[in-house]
Formats: sequence, C-alpha cells, structure tokens
Amino acid sequence: MKPTVYVETSIISYLTARSSRYILIAANQQLTQEWWQIRRPNFDVYVSQLVEQEISSGDSEAVTKRQGALTGCSFLDITPEAVKLNVELACRLNGYEPPVICSPMELMEV
Repeated sequence: MKPTVYVETSIISYLTARSSRYILIAANQQLTQEWWQIRRPNFDVYVSQLVEQEISSGDSEAVTKRQGALTGCSFLDITPEAVKLNVELACRLNGYEPPVICSPMELMEV
C-alpha cells in the first residue's frame, strides 16, 4: 500500500508556473517538478474540490496546464464535517494519526 499525499494549490502552482527569477521560488519550483517526476509515482495523491476550484481561475492557458497536472490524482469531497473539523485534535481524539503538512523538499527524503 502506497503512502498518501494531499496536494494543495501551491504545489500545483510551483509545478506548472513559468520559471521565476527569484531564487527561492525557482528552487521550490525545481524541487516540486523533480518530486512530481521522480517520487510522485510512489504515493497515492489526493486533492480537494477546493484545490480544483482555486486552480480553475485566471489565465486560460495556465488553468489548462494546472488542471492537466491533476491527472491521476484522487479528488476529495468537501463535506460539512470537514469544514468544521479541527484536524489534528479531532484525528488524535479519534485514534487517527493526523496528516503531516510538509513541502516537496521534505517529501524528497521520504
């Protein structure tokens, strides 16, 4: 069974945006692209409907590119319970391990 990863909007943006001239942003873009190509196959990747909504606005060419990046991802519904959920506390109180929020750089090491 593969580990799961929830991908939020900034990852898709780093993955698909044209290269930045700012070194830190460019480094994050490069690392995200490397993770997506090399490490992504090792994970089951999930995105929420919120991510799908967020990447669907703006320049139509960029929208198409961002939406294309979601190919092969599983989509999570936004439920009323999820909206009001205090994630870490609720997970731990119910015996579940909460999700870990981390960057592509940290995922390269997993």
